[in-house]
Amino acid sequence: MEEKTMAKRELAEYKAKLTSDSGVLRGKIPSPLVRELGGRPGDYLVFNSSGGKVTVSLSRSRGGAKKGAKGGKRK
Repeated sequence: MEEKTMAKRELAEYKAKLTSDSGVLRGKIPSPLVRELGGRPGDYLVFNSSGGKVTVSLSRSRGGAKKGAKGGKRK
């Protein structure tokens, strides 16, 4: 798991609107936040909450599923 600390500059605030889909709360991650963390397609954002404070970390995908899907068994 990779954790990135934001530079000590102006604090940035990101907002996401939550919607209810049959009782399941859903929201979209703001694109500027993902870019700032260095996210790529297939990566995971992990949110940890402790004492009213939330930290976000980035977990890189392994790419194993992509490699396995490319080729089949060769004879």
